[in-house]
Amino acid sequence: MRKVESWLDAGHGNCWLARRDIATMMLNALLHFHGKRYDLGACCVMPNHVHAAFRPLLGHEMEVVMQSWKGFSSHEINKLLSMQGNVWIQESYDTIVRDARHLARVVQYIGNNPAKAGLAKDQWHRWENPEWARLGWGFREPGR
Repeated sequence: MRKVESWLDAGHGNCWLARRDIATMMLNALLHFHGKRYDLGACCVMPNHVHAAFRPLLGHEMEVVMQSWKGFSSHEINKLLSMQGNVWIQESYDTIVRDARHLARVVQYIGNNPAKAGLAKDQWHRWENPEWARLGWGFREPGR
């Protein structure tokens, strides 16, 4: 997994999400069904991938939620770039969070990913759930 992380952080692959309009669309797509189909805790749109920590709500499956994000955003990205074809790889790298400490580490990883990749602050497209932050699962700047 570390090899994949370093590859992504180096900006390899298609970086369509680096465009502000596409990153904003993706962030809005992630937030669209927050509170309806899932509880979104934190997310970050990177130039070539997305991180999200969420809990599916009763009656909604993680895989279906993720497919919804991928399907909608693929359609929109293809439209914005006047192209056709696949945007996302088939596989997702998902992690089952087992306890509160693990969740805090996951959220910190998501929040710190833009800095770790060397992106300027104006290129950070991330969001944290204020309710999760109040519980101690919010972003903290590196070194704090």
